[in-house]
Amino acid sequence: MSASKNIACFVVLMLCLSTNSQGTDVLVIHPASLPNAHVYVAFSPDAKKVVTTGSTDGIRGGNIAVVWDAETGDKILQLQGHTDRIWSAVFSPCGEKILTGCDDHTARIWDSKTGKELAVLKAVSNAGGVYVGVFYASFFPDGNKIATAHNSIVHIWDSKSGEVLDRVEIHTGAIYPLHVSPNGETIVSASFMRDTTIPQIWDIKGKYRMSLQGHESVVHWVSFSPDGTMVVSASSDGTARIWNSNTGKEMQRLTSQQGPIRCALFSPSGERVITVGEGVQIWKLSEGKIIQELAEKGEFFKVAALSVDGRKLAVSSRDDGYVRIWTLEPPLL
Repeated sequence: MSASKNIACFVVLMLCLSTNSQGTDVLVIHPASLPNAHVYVAFSPDAKKVVTTGSTDGIRGGNIAVVWDAETGDKILQLQGHTDRIWSAVFSPCGEKILTGCDDHTARIWDSKTGKELAVLKAVSNAGGVYVGVFYASFFPDGNKIATAHNSIVHIWDSKSGEVLDRVEIHTGAIYPLHVSPNGETIVSASFMRDTTIPQIWDIKGKYRMSLQGHESVVHWVSFSPDGTMVVSASSDGTARIWNSNTGKEMQRLTSQQGPIRCALFSPSGERVITVGEGVQIWKLSEGKIIQELAEKGEFFKVAALSVDGRKLAVSSRDDGYVRIWTLEPPLL
């Protein structure tokens, strides 16, 4: 059997279009063939495609990223070249490239239309020149620079030349995740090894700005609001918290009745927040309450992505490697 057929056997697609009680269509894809695989998910800027991690060639777990049609669930192409688990995969702001971060010590840039590998980014950590895995990689909003997290070090790269522009130590433990502010001037990050309960904000030159203190357990996710004035954090303490990104003051606390929150995202207007853990909830910040639930209790999810126009929401399962894509009507603004 050919290698491509072998890969096809491992990358299973399940397609299920239905309408749930909220009046939204649900598309289900299954990129991961191994149980408990780390499945990251992200939309292209036009929301026509979605990229996922977690697929495997049968040799290394989760070393293939896959691009899917977000409307039909058809597999468009595979990004092959990594030799270990891929932690993250995102489209560039223009949609022409995809960036992946991996345990094989590299971040890689790919052509989103052909799947061709365009560049390999590899940099030493702070541990005596030792190469370490890239736990998270992200484009800057203008697409001209890239940030990668190697243990406690963030490297800033020129996205065209692949040259390192800066190297900044911002945590005492491994960084995951990190997000660049909409104006490209600051980074918010969390760490899953040591200072796990305190997200931090830094400028891109490594100058410490502030700590976001208050969580009582591990922080799994942090991200900026679309206008950059707020940060949302998601924690195992069962809360998502909204912070003022200029002062570090906690502005609002969203408390789950269903345990840990693994991911939290702002809507395009910044007026609503999506939380993911046991189930998927949409909160209206002005009222501080859940206005919509998109999954049954007892279903556990790990990572979420919202399209730029608020029309599609994708979440990855914690346990079975499935990704569910909801088409939201009306759009989540």
